[in-house]
Amino acid sequence: SDVCSSDLDAVKRALSHRPDLVAISDQARAAHFQQLASTLSWLPDVNARFTEAYTQNTGFSGENYTWMFVATASWTFWDGGYRLIDNARTASQQRQAQESMEKAQEDATTAVRNAWEERHRASLALDAVRRENELAEENLRLAELSFQSGNTTFLDQEDARIGRDSSRIGILTETMNFDLATLSLLAATGEIGRAHV
Repeated sequence: SDVCSSDLDAVKRALSHRPDLVAISDQARAAHFQQLASTLSWLPDVNARFTEAYTQNTGFSGENYTWMFVATASWTFWDGGYRLIDNARTASQQRQAQESMEKAQEDATTAVRNAWEERHRASLALDAVRRENELAEENLRLAELSFQSGNTTFLDQEDARIGRDSSRIGILTETMNFDLATLSLLAATGEIGRAHV
């Protein structure tokens, strides 16, 4: 059965399911947010507090409840260049994480497409040896009939039998190649633990 309907489908699966690609994508996203936090460090710090208190002693106001709202803002003009350096560092880390993610995705795409092509080649080879086996079976049947009627020798019949047996071995070999190519494709797409060959 087909693992994926196309090589594009296989690439999409790899990019969304492979644990290494998911992890590196998460790292790139974390680096982006670190860089954003570093950039936002230029904004002033704003703090606010609301306090409400109840007392039986009403005092001058005549109210049992009193409240207070306090807002403060602070902004550091100069920090010795720390924010500039931190901005440059986190921007560099973000670019590095983005480049690493893009390279990993390109490598995975190449691996998946190669595995897809290898599986397609193995499928064609398996179909070819199955057709060859059908012809070898028919050749053996005709050789046996010719031998029984006395038109061919025993060696001709045995040659036909050897040809049939060879085509059967070819089917086993190409089936194994197809199964291995399927496993390689499943590994490349990150589906090795989810799908069954």
